[in-house]
Amino acid sequence: VEGLDVSGEARSGKPLRLQARVSGDTSGLKYKFVWEKGGWAKWGTVGGGSTSSASCEWTPSEPGEYTLYLDVIDGEQAKHLTRKVTVDGTPIMGVSTASAESMARLYVSTGYVYPSEVYSQKGASNIAEFCNQIVLASSSEGVRPEVVFAQAMLETGWLQFGGSVSADQCNFAGLGATGAQVGGARFDSVYQGLLAQSQHLKGYATHMPLNNSCVDPRYQILIAKGRLGTAPCLEDLNGLWAVPGEGYGQRIALIIDKLI
Repeated sequence: VEGLDVSGEARSGKPLRLQARVSGDTSGLKYKFVWEKGGWAKWGTVGGGSTSSASCEWTPSEPGEYTLYLDVIDGEQAKHLTRKVTVDGTPIMGVSTASAESMARLYVSTGYVYPSEVYSQKGASNIAEFCNQIVLASSSEGVRPEVVFAQAMLETGWLQFGGSVSADQCNFAGLGATGAQVGGARFDSVYQGLLAQSQHLKGYATHMPLNNSCVDPRYQILIAKGRLGTAPCLEDLNGLWAVPGEGYGQRIALIIDKLI
C-alpha cells in the first residue's frame, strides 16, 4: 500500500477520483473510503463501504477542509491511510467569468418569455438590458455578476415568479419574503433591485463596507446578527439565505456552470 491519490477539481459539487495506490499481489484486497469534516461533525462512506474496487468517485457537497480515510483490508489485517483535501466553494466576490451576452443567451435558450411589459417601465425592456444592469449593479459592489444572475434566475423561476413575490416588485432574490402572505421588499427599478441583491450578497460574503448608498433593507439585519462575512461562497448560504436551504448554493452554482 503506497498511498491515496486524489484527482480532479477540488470544488464543491465537482466529482473527485479517489485511487488507492497499491503494488504487488493485490488479489483479494478490499478497500474502504471514508470522508470527514469538522472533527467528525460531518462524515460518510464513499461507495457504500468496503469493496474490491481500488478507486471510487466522491463529490463533496460543500467547501472546507476534509480528511479522507482509506482502509486497505487483507483478510484480518488492514492498512490505514489518511489524506487532507481542501475543497473550494463558488466565490461570491470577484471578477466576472461570464459576460452579459452569455447570460442573455442562456436565458433565451430556456424558452421562457421575458416580462418586458413589466420591466420596460422599470428600466430594462429586454433581457439584454436586464443582464447589462446585472453587470453594472453587481460590479459596483465587487460581486460576481454571474452569481447575481444565477441566484435571480433560481429565485424567480427565470423571471416567471408565481410565488409570494410579484414581478413588479423588482425583488429578484426574495429579500424580506418570508411566506406566502409576505412578499418582501419592493424596489423602484430593475437596477435598484439588483443593487440591493448585490449588497446583500456582499454583506454575507465580506466585512467590506458598501461602495454605494445602501438600498438593501435587510443589510442592517446582517450587521445586527453578526453575519457579515459568514458566507464567502455560495455553498455557505445554505441555511442562511434560504432556510433550511439544503443545496441552495449548489443549485445557483449549477446555473453558473452553464455560463462558463
